[in-house]
Amino acid sequence: RNLLLDGPYSSSRINLGSYDTLLLIAGGIGITPILSVLQDSSLNRIGSVHLMWCIRNAKLRQYCIDIFKTYREKLPLKISIHLTSKTGTDEEMQDLSNPDQELIPGRPDWDKTFAEVYKEQKHSFNRVGVMVCGPRTLTHHVWDTCNSHSDAKVIFELCRETFKL
Repeated sequence: RNLLLDGPYSSSRINLGSYDTLLLIAGGIGITPILSVLQDSSLNRIGSVHLMWCIRNAKLRQYCIDIFKTYREKLPLKISIHLTSKTGTDEEMQDLSNPDQELIPGRPDWDKTFAEVYKEQKHSFNRVGVMVCGPRTLTHHVWDTCNSHSDAKVIFELCRETFKL
């Protein structure tokens, strides 16, 4: 007997191809819907895609290395992975090093990240699509940061998915 699996498939409620820039944020297993979003063919029209993944265990990264490599070949994708708690030895961390993915210890500095994305915007009016999937506290931090960094020049539009732990 054979079992064939296909997916995940994007079911995003936003038209991803309509944005100048995308900021995709995942917490833990929240990477799953984000990976499906990266399959969307309309992303080819986007100027830049930022992927931020917050994980507690550095070994989780190994499951997505090949997937990320495939997407980096197709998209203008910048990946940063935030290790929010140290698990494992320094040797294990070194084994997981990958020059295409920045591993950053600690939680993201949301204000700094949004300010950097804001500075990238070239036109007089820009829409940045922000999709976040993760624990409720993560989505609340991102929501607040979207609101505080939006103005007449750049609007950060949020689509969020939440799950309960």
